Amino acid sequence: MYPVAYHHHAQARTPSAGLAVASLVLGIVGVVLSFMPIVNNLTAAGAVVGFVLGFVGIWRSRAVMSGFGVFLCGAAVVLTVVAQTKLRDKLDQLGAEIDALGTPETAQAATAPTGYAPAPVDFTLQVVTLEEQCFGSAGCLVTFQVTATYVGPQQPDPTRTFTAVYDVQGGNEPLTHRFTIDAGAITPPTEQMIQTNAPRTPLTATVTTTL
Repeated sequence: MYPVAYHHHAQARTPSAGLAVASLVLGIVGVVLSFMPIVNNLTAAGAVVGFVLGFVGIWRSRAVMSGFGVFLCGAAVVLTVVAQTKLRDKLDQLGAEIDALGTPETAQAATAPTGYAPAPVDFTLQVVTLEEQCFGSAGCLVTFQVTATYVGPQQPDPTRTFTAVYDVQGGNEPLTHRFTIDAGAITPPTEQMIQTNAPRTPLTATVTTTL
C-alpha cells in the first residue's frame, strides 16, 4: 500500500512542476525578446499564457518556481509595451519628417543655394599713410588707414555678417586688426598707428582669416 500511495503522490506533483517550468521558460523568452519588433508580439502573448500557468502552479504548491515565472512573464509584457510604444513614437516622428520634406516650403529651402562666405583671397588691401612723425634714430610714428576692396567671385551672403582679420607688415612689429562685411558692404577700418625704423617705410596689409 505505501509504494502505491507514493506513486500516486509523485504523479500528482508532476503536472504542477511542468506548469512552473513552462511559466518560467515563457517568461525568460518574453524578457529576452521583448525589444525585438514583431517577434515581441508573439512572446508577449506567450508571456500572458505563462502568467496564467504560473498562478496555477502557485496554487498547486510550486510557489517559488511559479513565482519567478509569474514575475518574468509580467516583466516581459511590460517591456514589450514599452518597446512598442517607443517604436511607434519613432515611426510617427519619421512620418512627420517625411511629410515635412514634401511641403513646397521645405523643398524650396532644401534646394536654395547656400550664401557665399568670403575667403581671405577675396580681398585686396591698400595702406594709405595719413601722417608720419619721425624722431631721428628713434624711428617714426606713422598714422595710416587701410582700404579694403572685395574681389571675390560671388557677393557675400547678405543675411550674414563676416569679419576679416588682417596683418599690417612693415613696422617694427606686425599689427593685427579687423573689419566687418555686413549685408555685403565693407565697414572701413579705423585709423591706426605703427612705429617704423625709418621714414617712408612701405607698409602692406593682407587678410589672413575670415570669420
